[in-house]
Amino acid sequence: MKKTYLLAGIIIAFAVFNANYVFSASTRSLKEHKVKKISLRVDTLLMLQGSRHGMGLVVITEDNEVLRTTGILKGKLRWRNFVVEADGATVSGDEIRILKTDSAGYMPCIPLRFYSVYEPDKVFTDTIRLNYETGIELFTSGKYLGVPGVSVDFGMRVFYDNGTVKTYKNAAKVNNFSDDYEVLLRAARYKKGEFIVNDDPIDIPEHKSGVLVQLRRNPEVYDILEITLDYKGNYKYYASGGFGFSGTSGSSGASGGESQSGYCGQDGAPGEHGDDGHDLDVYLDAYHDSILNRTMVKAYVGDLRTNQAKRYLINPEGGRLSISAHGGSGGSGGSGGSGGNGGSGKVGEYYTELIKEIVITKDTAGREIRNEITKTITRQRPGGDGGDGGNGGWGGPGGSGGNGGYVIVYFTAAAQPYLKLLNISTWGGDGGSGGSGGSGGSGGIGGSGNPSGKNGRSGRHGLDGPRGYSGNSGPVEYKPSNQTAW
Repeated sequence: MKKTYLLAGIIIAFAVFNANYVFSASTRSLKEHKVKKISLRVDTLLMLQGSRHGMGLVVITEDNEVLRTTGILKGKLRWRNFVVEADGATVSGDEIRILKTDSAGYMPCIPLRFYSVYEPDKVFTDTIRLNYETGIELFTSGKYLGVPGVSVDFGMRVFYDNGTVKTYKNAAKVNNFSDDYEVLLRAARYKKGEFIVNDDPIDIPEHKSGVLVQLRRNPEVYDILEITLDYKGNYKYYASGGFGFSGTSGSSGASGGESQSGYCGQDGAPGEHGDDGHDLDVYLDAYHDSILNRTMVKAYVGDLRTNQAKRYLINPEGGRLSISAHGGSGGSGGSGGSGGNGGSGKVGEYYTELIKEIVITKDTAGREIRNEITKTITRQRPGGDGGDGGNGGWGGPGGSGGNGGYVIVYFTAAAQPYLKLLNISTWGGDGGSGGSGGSGGSGGIGGSGNPSGKNGRSGRHGLDGPRGYSGNSGPVEYKPSNQTAW
């Protein structure tokens, strides 16, 4: 019954309003109208610093006409009829943009003043109240391994006073995250929406790592995301030698001059030898961890070449440590340079010869008449032989592979059952391939003449360089010890 009365009251009030006021859909200017009231309308999106919103003005004239501005109110009244001023925001036509400030300058509301340009003495005011955060919730995004050094992506849900909840799969995508929120870390460092767990297990107290995110302007709005490591990782330690660089290729020989042999190609340079794998001391120990309530294995790898060390904590149920101390591969030998082409043979010279001949004719009586004449004949001397092509350079020998490192594993009695968690490889590096021999230069063409010169012989192809020797595998020793990993 009460609902029926309420609905009837609303209908009657609306009918009275419509009877008293006239909606005008065509008025564009207030020049000929006296204003009784101006009220503000703004869209219902979240009002936050840095956000943009559509706005409109509703005008009631002294003649009880109702006019609306263009834009979100879909009226005809133009914005150039008004002056709109705001503190903490900028206004451009039917859009208001709330300015971004730091926490110290935060304003919970935006005061506005507006009036008709034709009646500047009638100023109307309104206030936009900003929405605010009432809580946040952190959550992990995607899968991650529970081991030191892992990167954990995390997202954030933000709860607002009007009941709106916004979810971001990556916290760094939250508007003004770095300005509005403070990030505190436990056994980690922060980078663009992820926290990266410390690398060293002794820097991870109680095996926990995480992040606390707190709203700067309201410290009571915060959340903590924390993970417990299980150390079920396939850890890898690389201590292999560097590879040798390839040898440079030999330069090609120059072509020979006229009737000269081509020059030999330069031999390729040898490849560099690969470096030996690093020598390592590995210490292994096992203990019962009261926090994780299980047996854990400690490993310490000391690199004797770099004087650096790395600690590992390994869960026997799923964790292991692979150590690579291979020799580096030898570099390939450089290719031999091509031999230069032989020069063309010299063209035979031309010369002239005078030859005397007797020409016999008969007179009318049939008697022979002998006349001696001289003829000029052009002849050519023999052409020169073409030069031989230069020999190709030899390919450079490949560099030898480095030897594998020398690894000693010291283990306590408690750790002996867990030696199977180690996978150590110390094979030698492969020898580098030999460089290809250079091709021989082409023989020069014999010079034209009488007779023409002979063509030169092609140069010999250079020999390919020999492959480098492979390195030897390094020894791996296991020695009982009372010394713990750390």
